[in-house]
Amino acid sequence: RELVRQGKSYTIDTLRQLRSEYPRAELFVALGSDMLLSFREWKDYRSILGMAALAVQSRTEKDDEPLENMMASLREEGAHLIRVRAPALEISSAQLRERLEYGEDVREYVPGQVHEYLCKHGCYPVCEAQLARVRDFAKDSLSDVRYTHTLNVEKMAVRLAALNGQQESRAALAALLHDIAKELPKSRQQEILELERPFSDEVLRSAPIIWHGAVAAALAGRQLGIRDEHILSAVACHTTGKPQMSRLDQILYVADMISSERSYPGVERLRKLAMKSLDEGTLLGMGMTIEHLAQKGQPIDTQTLLAYTSLRQRLCGRNVNEKQQYSAD
Repeated sequence: RELVRQGKSYTIDTLRQLRSEYPRAELFVALGSDMLLSFREWKDYRSILGMAALAVQSRTEKDDEPLENMMASLREEGAHLIRVRAPALEISSAQLRERLEYGEDVREYVPGQVHEYLCKHGCYPVCEAQLARVRDFAKDSLSDVRYTHTLNVEKMAVRLAALNGQQESRAALAALLHDIAKELPKSRQQEILELERPFSDEVLRSAPIIWHGAVAAALAGRQLGIRDEHILSAVACHTTGKPQMSRLDQILYVADMISSERSYPGVERLRKLAMKSLDEGTLLGMGMTIEHLAQKGQPIDTQTLLAYTSLRQRLCGRNVNEKQQYSAD
C-alpha cells in the first residue's frame, strides 16, 4: 500500500486503509524505541493510538529509562503499549531497508522466512546504486545498438510504471536486465538453460530466438543476485508473454515493443493505446506479434497464444468490444 501510494505516506493513512478493509481486525504498529521517543511528532499520533496497539522494542540497552517514561506518558493518553522483551537491535528500519536495497545480507536482523519473502517479493524499491551496477553490466554485455535499445526500454518502462501505479525502480531494473543475454551465442544460451533444468525444459523446446529472456533471468539471479520473483518473471517472459501476466510483466513486454527507436508499421498506434490502457496495449502488442509471425509462416510460441487468449477473455469479460481488431491495420 505505502509503496504505490502517491506523495508522502503516513502511518495513519495505512491504518485507516487497513481498518476499512479489515474492520474487525486488531491492528498493531511495531516500532523501535527511537521511534517511540519521537512518537508525538508523528502525524495524527492520537488517532494512531486510538486505532492500534504499539509494540515497542529497545534499540539499545541504554534507552530503558527514557523508553519506560515515554510509555507511561502515552498510557496516560489511553495508549495500548506492549514492551517486546528481546535482545536490543542497534539498527533502524531505514538502515535495514537501505541494506536490502543494496542487496546486502540482513538475515542476522530478520527471521529467515521474512528475509526470503522480502527478497522474493521486492518489498522495497531498487536503489540507484543497484541500477547503476546493472547498467554497467548491460553495457559490457551488449553492442552499442542493443544497449541503446535497453536504455530506451528502461525509459519507457519507467513511464508505464508511473502511469499504472507500479514501482518505477523495479520496472527500470527489469528493463535493464531484459536483453543482457540477447547477444550470447546460442550454444552458450543453451548451456545456461541446461543448468536450469527441469524448469527450463519448456524453454528449450521453444524457438532459440526467444531463449534470451529465460537466459537473462537466469543470469540476473546467478550473477547479479536478483531474487525478486516478479522482476525475474518479467525478464523471462518479455518476448512471449504468459497467461495471467502481472503488471510488471505487461510493462516490460509493452515497453520492449514501443521503445522510442521502434518504427515498424503500427507502433505509433500501439504507443497511444498503451498510454491509455496497459491491458489493451498488451493485447494489441500480442495480436500484432501473432499476426506478423503468421504472415511470415514462422512458429508462434504456445505461451504467446495462451497469454493472448487469457488476456482477451479477461478484457471481454469487462465489456471490452470483442469486435475490436488487434492488428497493425
